[in-house]
Amino acid sequence: MIEADPSFRAAWAQTEKIARANVHVLIEGEPGTGKDLLARAIHAASPRSRMPLKHGDFSHTTASQIEAALFGYERGAFVGAFDARPGLLEQSHGATLILNDVDDLPIPIQDRLAEALSDRRALRLGSAAAYCFDVRIIALGDDPIAELVESKAFSTELYRKFESARIYLPPLRKRREDVSLIARAFVSTFRDPRDLRMLAIDDDALALLRGLDWPGNSRQLLAVLLRAVAMATDHVLTRADFVELAGSAMPGKAVRLDPSQSATPEMKICTEEGHMRSLDDIEADVIRFAIERYGGRMAEVARRLKIGRSTLYRKARQLGFEGIYGANARD
Repeated sequence: MIEADPSFRAAWAQTEKIARANVHVLIEGEPGTGKDLLARAIHAASPRSRMPLKHGDFSHTTASQIEAALFGYERGAFVGAFDARPGLLEQSHGATLILNDVDDLPIPIQDRLAEALSDRRALRLGSAAAYCFDVRIIALGDDPIAELVESKAFSTELYRKFESARIYLPPLRKRREDVSLIARAFVSTFRDPRDLRMLAIDDDALALLRGLDWPGNSRQLLAVLLRAVAMATDHVLTRADFVELAGSAMPGKAVRLDPSQSATPEMKICTEEGHMRSLDDIEADVIRFAIERYGGRMAEVARRLKIGRSTLYRKARQLGFEGIYGANARD
């Protein structure tokens, strides 16, 4: 976590005390602000760090599927329940459970979860005997939960479980100086293969990035930087390496970008649900984009991507990109 902004530092400073306390935690903030990273840090600094870290992600699942995944079920509890299975609460006994998008859980399940956390007991679906569990919940929410409680869109009882340990991560547009810190730190992890110098980014390019409004926050900023690094022609990134952004930025005015995409529509770093795509998928997009951008000139593509030509051809064949550059590639 890289920060200079006082509000972000304050949020980070809370984690050490919260990590040591055996309390449930609520981390609020827009997508891409680092909620999952912060949750992992809390677990790593907690007395439960030696235990496995479990995740509950229930996007695009029904209420009955969520209930079965959380609490478990017995054989025959519903159609298709051929074997008994423990739920996440039971699997996470003695450990930490991260619940993504807790604000999207159906209200009845929120209420049942609140009751289970109070009693430290729960019932599998189709069972008459309760099991005991000891779990620390770290809940992640995109929307301000207090406002949802007021509008009755979130369970009051479940919210009370998190009142003693709430952390808010401000969006990147409210801490613009952090843009420079993040950009410099990220770019410096790469080397120019021609002379092994560390890559850098100049002040003009940083000013461009600071002038943008980042609805995808740090996640989106890293996507833009990743593309710039992949296409860089020198060991110092300049405004020219962010050509898709340069025309849209106006001095003193924030510009909104599409949070689901990087600097170009051809390459996405996140799924439509806001989760990170795999490195293999991102690499495939970079290679395809580069081949199309340089008209199938594979020598130029290899030079721009800073990889060997034989490696490029091998990867392109594995990805099925022969149709893009053809049998007689123009070198």
